[in-house]
Amino acid sequence: MADDLVRAMLGFGAVIRPYMQAEIRKVAAASGLTERDVTILEFITRKERTSFGEIASHLQVEHERGTSTSRVSATIATLFGKRRVIKKEVNPKNQRKQIITVTAKGQRVLERISQARRRVYEQIGLALKLDRTEARKLQKALEQGTENFRRFLAQE
Repeated sequence: MADDLVRAMLGFGAVIRPYMQAEIRKVAAASGLTERDVTILEFITRKERTSFGEIASHLQVEHERGTSTSRVSATIATLFGKRRVIKKEVNPKNQRKQIITVTAKGQRVLERISQARRRVYEQIGLALKLDRTEARKLQKALEQGTENFRRFLAQE
């Protein structure tokens, strides 16, 4: 890949990333949640049903930045008790373990976050000032790039 393209992508990401994070933080904060809470809710939603161990394992990267198992446990307790955005059920296959799912309230929060992301991407689209032909070319390049990157990730 050409160095100029990499530099352009890095510059674009440096501008977009903080804006996206700020918009997500606003929505999360309005619901009394943190970025870590959102990360956990999105993980649970992708898995549909998960366990504490899977969540803690998923946050391993954050663990290296100071998120301990006890911190994850406290966060899950808050999401369950105070925020009521997750629910816990006894795992019928192993009654010593719990299954964690997102509640309807949690789904509504995630929908508002999704809408905030969409608004950011719409702003990006406007900022690019592409005509229809350029927009179609970019769309095709992004779709192809997404598929290629998914294959790359599957190989790791």
